[in-house]
Amino acid sequence: MALVGGISVLFTSTTYIQMSQLGMLSPTGQCRTFSSDADGYVRGEGAGVVLLKPLKKAIEDGDRIYGVIKGSAINHGGRTRTLTSPNVYAQSQVLNQSDWP
Repeated sequence: MALVGGISVLFTSTTYIQMSQLGMLSPTGQCRTFSSDADGYVRGEGAGVVLLKPLKKAIEDGDRIYGVIKGSAINHGGRTRTLTSPNVYAQSQVLNQSDWP
């Protein structure tokens, strides 16, 4: 088993101000990744922790299972149009090269 967590905390308003001045933040406050209606980036703060456990053991223990990790992949998007728009080609390549079941 393993506890896995992450946190994102933004301590100052400087980043928001700079991104707003550059026109990077979505005026609607909604992120529409890969949509033709996408109009900017949405920043947020949060924290989360999950317990990872082998599926067989979770079933044996009668745990409530919320999801099963079938595979993973890592790729850097390389050049993109902007900081906030992903490289669709690079993301599709990493998925096609992964050992997804």
